[in-house]
Amino acid sequence: MTTQVHARGKFLWRELLSADEIRNWIIERVKPKRLIQEFSHAGVYRFIFREFNDENGHHTPCYTGEAKNIAKRIPYYFRKASPVEKRDKNGIVQMKSGWHVTGAVQNSNGELTLPYLAIEGSVSLQGVILNQHCFDNPLYRVFLENWAILSSESLDRLYPTNRHGNKLVRLFGSGSLIRSNGGG
Repeated sequence: MTTQVHARGKFLWRELLSADEIRNWIIERVKPKRLIQEFSHAGVYRFIFREFNDENGHHTPCYTGEAKNIAKRIPYYFRKASPVEKRDKNGIVQMKSGWHVTGAVQNSNGELTLPYLAIEGSVSLQGVILNQHCFDNPLYRVFLENWAILSSESLDRLYPTNRHGNKLVRLFGSGSLIRSNGGG
């Protein structure tokens, strides 16, 4: 007997921190108090940086990550650069390899958005039923992070900076992306 599952939910990107909270954290070094109060749980987050133009056209870079505890992970990106820092001719801090997101956050002057992924109801991706509780499971969380990276590029037309280093993205590419009933 085959059981039919009706999943009528949708993926939503919700504001993790407001523009003012981000700006104050970067410029004034004031960590938002509500970060620990509201986000001490597992999830997927995405930094979206301001658009820039180069020889390849317009790009809006983003970085997607996952964490067992968002409130503990996010401060990593807002760390102040070490006292000994190298700057380029424009005065932009040059970070060591692996610090590209932290450097982009520090150089943004707060001009970025930081949403987190939420699932309203249940969503079926190729028969895998996902809901908000799936973020508690590390395997599902990485799966959702990979979906978010793919959807950032395919649906939201962003430029994921961590796209090419991601194993699942390399394996499956971004050829076919599944949308939830409520859109991406």
